[in-house]
Amino acid sequence: MKNNKRINIKSLLLVSLIICMLILLFPSAVLAQEDKESLLLNFTSGYYNSEIKPGESKTIYLEVENKSTTSTTDIQFSFNAPDDWMVEFNPGSIEVIEAGNYEAVEVTVMAPANVEKGDYSITVIADSSAGRRVISTYFWVEKGTNIWIWVGGALGIVVIILFVFIYRRFTRE
Repeated sequence: MKNNKRINIKSLLLVSLIICMLILLFPSAVLAQEDKESLLLNFTSGYYNSEIKPGESKTIYLEVENKSTTSTTDIQFSFNAPDDWMVEFNPGSIEVIEAGNYEAVEVTVMAPANVEKGDYSITVIADSSAGRRVISTYFWVEKGTNIWIWVGGALGIVVIILFVFIYRRFTRE
């Protein structure tokens, strides 16, 4: 009888170990969930951080992808941007994206003519039957030439002229 208990305990431990290994190796069977509607937003390559000049418009492309098993409908686009920045979407809305498909959206961003040098965030918002999705991108503004570059250049020229003048004055003697 004592020998029989040992076999039962050993077999119980072995079965427990096998079940634990299966759960660790194949978690999807344990974590199975219902399919949900899923809408993904992605900027195409190279558009997460772009330079823009004051008064210039720049076109970037957004992929709207339906990663679910059902259609996603009534996708409306909006944006959140700094004051005086303009953002336009083409198309402005999407009626339906079938399961597993994607649609490209042209996003035109225009910086105001009087924008200061710096980094600016533009947030694109997509509201649909699958809920709200948000994605952000950044633009940096490098204004033309800075006045301090001209001041430094002029100061450098004055120092060179002064050096030449002093050198010529004291080398004559």
